[in-house]
Amino acid sequence: MRTIYPKEFTGILKSTIKKRDWSRCQLCATQSVEERLGRREREVCRKLIVHHIDSNVNNCHLLNLITLCQSCHAQISTCKPEKQQHYMSVLTNQLKERFFSDYNDYSPCK
Repeated sequence: MRTIYPKEFTGILKSTIKKRDWSRCQLCATQSVEERLGRREREVCRKLIVHHIDSNVNNCHLLNLITLCQSCHAQISTCKPEKQQHYMSVLTNQLKERFFSDYNDYSPCK
């Protein structure tokens, strides 16, 4: 079954998140091959995915979105709930510390 994302989860939002995260996986620091090789080699790109930290696709809050490579995304998506909770806590705290003191004012999704 295919996940239905809200209209707010746009290509522009995903690009913004990837740029904010320096086009790197925020767990393993893998850089997109596209960033290193240029757009021409896009097909060989190790794809970066914008992940919803809390797994709620309707929560498009900037602090709920993070850039992951396919490998890390697959690991998080298939791990046990307690491990997912750990990842969620670590990633959310990392973003809060990096960007916002009052993060409640920055949600593009209502």
